[in-house]
Amino acid sequence: MCIFSGKRLKAGLFSILLSLAATANSETLHEVKVGLHVGGVVSNGAALAAVDTMNSLLKMTGHVECKDIRFVLERQPEPFSDGLPRAITSAADFSAFRQSPYSINVVSQVLYCGGHQVAAGASFGGCTTVGAKPVIVTPSGSAGTRALKWLHELGHSQGLRDRCKDRKNSCRDDIGWIMAGILHPDNRKLSIEECFAYAGAQNFPVLEVTDFTSDGLDREFLEMEYIHGLPIAPILEASSEDLAMVREVVAERDAALLPNAVLVLGLIGDPTDQEALLGVLEGPSEDHGARIAKLNAVTALGYLLNRFDDPKTFGALRSFSNPNQNQRYFEGAGSFELAEEFARAMSRSALMGVGMANPKDEQLAQSTRGFIDDQEQAQLKGAFDLHIDESFFEELETTRKRVGDSGILGYLAQRPEETQ
Repeated sequence: MCIFSGKRLKAGLFSILLSLAATANSETLHEVKVGLHVGGVVSNGAALAAVDTMNSLLKMTGHVECKDIRFVLERQPEPFSDGLPRAITSAADFSAFRQSPYSINVVSQVLYCGGHQVAAGASFGGCTTVGAKPVIVTPSGSAGTRALKWLHELGHSQGLRDRCKDRKNSCRDDIGWIMAGILHPDNRKLSIEECFAYAGAQNFPVLEVTDFTSDGLDREFLEMEYIHGLPIAPILEASSEDLAMVREVVAERDAALLPNAVLVLGLIGDPTDQEALLGVLEGPSEDHGARIAKLNAVTALGYLLNRFDDPKTFGALRSFSNPNQNQRYFEGAGSFELAEEFARAMSRSALMGVGMANPKDEQLAQSTRGFIDDQEQAQLKGAFDLHIDESFFEELETTRKRVGDSGILGYLAQRPEETQ
């Protein structure tokens, strides 16, 4: 045992304090490089604004541990090289990004994350290995959500996990924290431990503190952007009045509410709602939210097919199999390349919707199985390119079994654990 005298102890404490002061006064600089699935989907100005907002958010925490952390956009966003996928549809796609030169990778869809094909075709907002590369996000509709999403996913790469008391409620009880598993404009808080993680340390414990209570299925619920999938609990408890509200929102075509509204309609509506979902596809496509709503409307048709085994719904989904024909739904996307990728995404969503149908009717079961086989052969023969390979179809078969075991709502309630 070693015994220190009072003088030596004071000297030791003084040295430690000097060391801490030097650390506090040194700036931690993170260079941000942004790669894009299509050039121009995030402009240089938009990336600069997001990085500036990220820096402001860190300073707003009030912690000295955060105030000397700064993000800098090293260069303007640029398209991926040919070796990187444009969407995450399988484990192989995700692994490919481990060699990415970019700190933030913007893809068109995240359909695979943490060992799961996610949300039956409805893309996650992001997917990042905790404590490591890569950071993968989908485009955001506004500058505010872009900064929050980037800072949140970069937090995962620095070792932080989601703040989430209730995955079934998609972390709504943790709104207010940047690391909450749900995007919300009120997410402003970081703990001291979280600040240390952004400064470079990894895997600090995350406190679970909340001052927010969920109000269930309402318009606010529909307006939020959920990084890790829709909360299932409020949907399971939906009343007939809630269904009427969702149908009203879909009819209004508000691009801020529509992406989530169509998904919820697929989960609590009935076959009579198919017409409304198809009507969403005929709307304008200039707004980012409207384009995402079109993809989600196809996913919602897949939900209806799973729940009701309606051959008409299968016929509708089958009509979206060819991406060349889907481009007409995205003529206002702003560029041919962006419209082309959204058209592919729509075909992928249709394929996943059919893949998880599990029809009880034998004839419909054979038809859906044949459709999947035909799509796989079309990919192998190069009839058209959905940016998927054999591993996608292997994952789809695994997902099909999971949905068959637990039902569509039970499957959607599951959340990836290895990645966030």
